[in-house]
Amino acid sequence: MKNILILTAQSTCISQKGKRIIINTNEAQQEIKIKDISSCIFFGNIQFTTQALRLFAKEGIQVTNLSYEGEPRYIILPAYHINYDLRIRQYEAYFSEELRFKIARFIVSEKIRLSYEFISRNKSRHKKFSIRNLSKEFNKTKEKIMKAENVDELLGLEGNFSKIYFNYLKELSKGKIRFIERSKRPPRDEANAS
Repeated sequence: MKNILILTAQSTCISQKGKRIIINTNEAQQEIKIKDISSCIFFGNIQFTTQALRLFAKEGIQVTNLSYEGEPRYIILPAYHINYDLRIRQYEAYFSEELRFKIARFIVSEKIRLSYEFISRNKSRHKKFSIRNLSKEFNKTKEKIMKAENVDELLGLEGNFSKIYFNYLKELSKGKIRFIERSKRPPRDEANAS
């Protein structure tokens, strides 16, 4: 199975040896077979030899540079890409407002379904725990998603259901890792970090 190569250690140098990528840091050296890499993302300032970049290009592997904060800086694409058909379909989908909305509806619908299933599967741990109201909200939201006419409407439905979901999650989390409230950037506890 191919993996995304993510590089964060500054002053790392990437070189090439045959069909392998050599990762040199101040502490260690590591070798990775090029056939095991699907793409490469690196943060900040990391050095690549020309030979390493040529190997990435030859194998159709995209190399992306992000700032320390995760802001995109640039992307190096091979002259030809092994998934160019897919890339073209992605661009076509982007320019089709109807298709973009269809994809957004699918994503929101799946998020809500999976959230509901997670609570349903785990409710058996609590005898007094009832998901009757969650079930009603799930069905009501599902219907509204199918009738939604724009992305803003979808985002509102997703946000409303998420509030309800996190209230149920609060009730469900009775173990060592307690869920009290939603927090991010930075997460304030273990439950929000996962």
